[in-house]
Amino acid sequence: MLRRWLAPYWALDRGVWLIAVARGIAVMGFSMVLPFMAIHFVRDRGTSLTAYAAIQTVAGLVAAVIARISGALSDRLGRRRVMLTALLLRTV
Repeated sequence: MLRRWLAPYWALDRGVWLIAVARGIAVMGFSMVLPFMAIHFVRDRGTSLTAYAAIQTVAGLVAAVIARISGALSDRLGRRRVMLTALLLRTV
């Protein structure tokens, strides 16, 4: 049953797998840094917890808007181009 469920994913193009792995590494790195960033800003920099939470909330909202825009750009410029550009920008 699991094999049948995973079959469409194994059939994907190698390029899709490479992009997925790169995206996974980027998200994993960001997720590992996020808790330490909160500690740094609140404890070491004296930022209030409310201000830090507000910053993270705004960042999440901006990410949602950018996702909508990137979807429209993908239709115009192509998914690969938009995804690679986004990964490169996030890496920088």
